[in-house]
Amino acid sequence: MYFQSPYLMYTILAVGILHLNRISPGNKTWQLAETYFWQRAIKLYQAALTSNVTPQNVDSLLSTCMFMGLTALCPENIKPTDSWVLSDKPDAMNWLCLQSGLRCIITLAQSYLDSSIWGSTFQQAHKDEQQFLKRVVPEGREGLDPDLADLCGIDDFTTAKTNPYYEPLRLYTAISELERNWENSAKCAEFMGKLTNEFLALLRRRDPPALLIMAQWMGLMCTLSHWQPWVFGRLVTECTAICMYLENDPDPRISRLLEFPASACGYSSRNVCQRT
Repeated sequence: MYFQSPYLMYTILAVGILHLNRISPGNKTWQLAETYFWQRAIKLYQAALTSNVTPQNVDSLLSTCMFMGLTALCPENIKPTDSWVLSDKPDAMNWLCLQSGLRCIITLAQSYLDSSIWGSTFQQAHKDEQQFLKRVVPEGREGLDPDLADLCGIDDFTTAKTNPYYEPLRLYTAISELERNWENSAKCAEFMGKLTNEFLALLRRRDPPALLIMAQWMGLMCTLSHWQPWVFGRLVTECTAICMYLENDPDPRISRLLEFPASACGYSSRNVCQRT
């Protein structure tokens, strides 16, 4: 599969060098190699995505997408000011948008999944997801944080079809109630791959209610870093950036809702740590 798909080969090489660069930073040769491999991988992968999904390339496309989505969470020397929330860089939120890529490819490759090396894995994940989603109420605000529900305009008759905040907030509420362990930490991580384009657009506009939902999830992931150490690669910094962006908002509900994520990511601010 690797020899028939150069983009997957370059992606695997890039992942390996990235690992070396993160555990032993400062090696200029490795840094140059990582840049080169990523450049080749992305260019070839973009070209592959313009072609049709077939039984011959479905495994390579899926595998590459998963590798790229994971490594986007492990940047080097990231600072809060690099976040899309605090910068005007057009590509600063690409890491989050990329997490939805797998869902798109799975949709295109649906008819080939049974014969894919990932077929049984995806089938089991789908069964587990359907079982888990049974606990997510499809309407109303029962069980939601009342302040966050108010900020999102959610009432007793709100559904995912009538409110773009509803689905991610309901999903976050459900995963936040899970027991803290390795298996459930993986379920919590899947949250970022389920965000709709409409919600992503709200995040890109730095919409406060959408940012608060993301901050709650990022804070939750910070508490699960024992099982998901990649959290330290990006989420701690991104969570800090959201706290910095919202901390001076005069709405006391926002100040209260920032307390948990700020504490979880280690951000200290008088405006966040004390309610107004």
